[in-house]
Amino acid sequence: MMISDDCLKVTTSILTTYTRLREHALRGNVRACLWLTGEAQWTLASAALIARQIPNKYLAVVSDRLVEALRPDESDTFNSSVVIVSPQRAERLLGQEFSCVIYDCVSGVNPDALGQISGLIAGGGVLIILSEPPSCSLFFEDPEKQRLTVYPYTEKDVANHFLERFALALMDSPVVTRHDQVHGLSEPSLFLNTPSQESEPGTKAVQCAEQDKFVKSATQALLDGPCAVVLTAARGRGKSAAIGMVVDEWCKQKNLPVYISAPNEKALISVYQFAELARENKRFQFHLPTDLVKRCNQGSIEPEALLVIDEAAAVPVHLLQHLAQYFTHIIFSTTTQGYEGNGQGFLLRFVSQLACIQESQGQALHFYQLSQPIRWSPFDGLEPFFNRLLLMDSKSDQKDDLSLGANRAVELACSVRPSHDHPTEACVKVSADWLVANPAILDSLFRLLTEAHYRTTPGDLRILLDSPNLHIWITYHGDEVVAACLVAEEGPLPASLVTDIWQGRRRPRGHLIPQLLVSQVGFRGAGTLKVLRIIRIATRVSKRRSGHASQLIQSIKEYACLHSIDLLGAAFSATPQLLRFWEQNNLRPIRVGLQADPVTGSFSLLVAEPLSPTVFSDYEGWRSYFYAQLAFQRQDWLASMDPELYQMISSDKADAGADGVWDISKADFEQALIIGFAEHFRSYESTAFVLHRLLEQLSKNNPHFLTISTDDDESVKLYKGLLDLRVLQQETEAAVIKRLSLTGQKMLIKNLRQAAAWLAKLVFYYEPI
Repeated sequence: MMISDDCLKVTTSILTTYTRLREHALRGNVRACLWLTGEAQWTLASAALIARQIPNKYLAVVSDRLVEALRPDESDTFNSSVVIVSPQRAERLLGQEFSCVIYDCVSGVNPDALGQISGLIAGGGVLIILSEPPSCSLFFEDPEKQRLTVYPYTEKDVANHFLERFALALMDSPVVTRHDQVHGLSEPSLFLNTPSQESEPGTKAVQCAEQDKFVKSATQALLDGPCAVVLTAARGRGKSAAIGMVVDEWCKQKNLPVYISAPNEKALISVYQFAELARENKRFQFHLPTDLVKRCNQGSIEPEALLVIDEAAAVPVHLLQHLAQYFTHIIFSTTTQGYEGNGQGFLLRFVSQLACIQESQGQALHFYQLSQPIRWSPFDGLEPFFNRLLLMDSKSDQKDDLSLGANRAVELACSVRPSHDHPTEACVKVSADWLVANPAILDSLFRLLTEAHYRTTPGDLRILLDSPNLHIWITYHGDEVVAACLVAEEGPLPASLVTDIWQGRRRPRGHLIPQLLVSQVGFRGAGTLKVLRIIRIATRVSKRRSGHASQLIQSIKEYACLHSIDLLGAAFSATPQLLRFWEQNNLRPIRVGLQADPVTGSFSLLVAEPLSPTVFSDYEGWRSYFYAQLAFQRQDWLASMDPELYQMISSDKADAGADGVWDISKADFEQALIIGFAEHFRSYESTAFVLHRLLEQLSKNNPHFLTISTDDDESVKLYKGLLDLRVLQQETEAAVIKRLSLTGQKMLIKNLRQAAAWLAKLVFYYEPI
């Protein structure tokens, strides 16, 4: 790219600043932050100049703009292999280490990306942040706002609380050195003017001593006999490297395979890197948790093999329990910060149950925690900067001090006792403005959400502060949030948009419940409803089973009735315990997702309660239709659903009206669904049941309806075969593709649509458009 002489002069001074920061950081093995503020083109040129001075393998760029700026020309020695990702793809960098990371705020301020890159920079490295000056309105024209908008809101309706928080943190932090396009280097630069805590001889050895102790102790424990090892650590503590070293020591002594599992294999780079022997001898086998459980059930895995589950806090408890009962040698590890799967509630969610499993099997349980940073000095200022900004240092009331051991873990889990005496606690709906004005309560709220749900990430903090369609309900006492519920406004949607959703042509952001009922179930009228969807509900561990969550739901119902809301609902990853909770609060199933989560193996469930008289009859119809389909779906997509959960759902059939018999006797409804699948883009799953019913009736009237005759042309033979095998007999997609010699799923669905059109023309006298 071409850079003007004036711009080159300025950016050359910035290069000098970068070099000074890098040298200062190296002396103390800490990380520096250089914040470049100015016009977009100026920050682009400045970043490009610095980037060209850094060897590619040590540089990562998070930007949508810098791809062209860093593209080499014929005379350029700069290698084009530099790692460049968009803010939405920053997780691809996890497990790697860099001496410099450039984050381009002009491409979007993504809190998850900020959290992810915070641990990628090694001691002596520099984080470079590019942005417009915070005093300029362009600073707040953030592309990420588009991801927070849902109809009818626009980007102008998205609040600036997180951006203001980010700007204040950058301006107030001593670790940040700012260089502005107009004003130059900020004076004084607190980072450069602070004497570096130079590493004394042996400092690195001291930092690694904790890791070395774990490797020796955990290896010996695993070699001594059946046991489980639990390891937790914050980012930069050498957790992944330590696991790799334990695996290598195990492989030197045992001629057994090593199974490794995690929600995302890409984050295991460091584990593989330090397990050289296992890697070279091809002893590693990676499987997702759900696949591993299936293999265990098939008996195709040796129970005596070593199992490593990384980021175990992001794996559902029932899968961890199953694996703990199967394997005799296991390492569970988890990061205690939320962007890789939250570990704050790991102790109380699983470790106490693991202690019971190990005790019942007569096997040992060992706990370890790595607290000493290895990637950088304990005097590093960048880690506390990000912890404060993203609330990643929120401490649990029940500290995850795993050194307390199994007995203490069980004690903590069993110490929860119901108490309905909470007269001084207030249950209220609060605004984001109020939370910003009460930072202690904001911190307590986010800490609660972090402990309660393993998928809570820094991105949820921005949603909490800035989303225009979010309602925040809390029960609090003093500065402590006891319980919380986050609720999203959904619907009503314009008629034209509802039609596009029904036809499968559009999937607008948000509005989950109206969209599911319109697109997946087929009820167009649901698009016109005003809905409140509970997206997160949590109670502090010490206050559980005391009615706080139900009290919040009741308050939300009262608010909804006053504001003419038609429906209250929630969608969640279904377990018997959660379903029981929602049914106790009168929210009952109206739809089950047909695709199991690839990591958890669980199915999503949609529950709802009608709140306005106009919805009561529609609601009964939804429920009847749901139960009419359930047995059919169990034979296909729901075959792997937990039997206890399926039984619970099925047992509610009697309350669905007409003993679960679908009482929507409108032939037009079924006909419209079939034509919608044939002519538009409705999914097969949303149409399969009505197709099946129609074919059953036709076959009952004429047993030879789908019999292929010599008079049929080739297309009709294919249609009959597809309708018979896939729809009527419910053979699997793979089996049908093989039997009919199709090229794959796309061809299968294409031909099923044509078969549905042929059937509609034959039965409904429908003529394709």
